[in-house]
Amino acid sequence: LTIGGQTLTFPVGLETGQYLEYDPSSGGKQYSAEGDLLAEIQPQGEVPQLPAGAYSVDFACDPPDGCQPRLRVTLMTHGEPL
Repeated sequence: LTIGGQTLTFPVGLETGQYLEYDPSSGGKQYSAEGDLLAEIQPQGEVPQLPAGAYSVDFACDPPDGCQPRLRVTLMTHGEPL
């Protein structure tokens, strides 16, 4: 996940329905479609620090052959309001 030119990588494979949550204070967590905790994930890279302004958000992954991944990304800022 790249935000404003800063990339945070989550070394995890997700199956259909699974999701990932990340909070800088508690780390990343992988959940099943039913909401069961599957794993704790340690992301690689620096947490983006964003001063006020507009930014692009980009996503990239390494999908298995024949797979066309899709996702929904929800972002929330932490700290002072933008």
